[in-house]
Amino acid sequence: MTTDKIFEIVNQDFAGLKERAGEPVKVTGELQMDRIVISTVEISK
Repeated sequence: MTTDKIFEIVNQDFAGLKERAGEPVKVTGELQMDRIVISTVEISK
């Protein structure tokens, strides 16, 4: 799914998030209104 919408990340201290800063990634998580709680961060292929 591709979207042009920007979501606020609730758990910005999620492990691996800072290490992937600036890289294209795929995040998985739960949407809560216009915010996302991240559960996984993967390198985008």
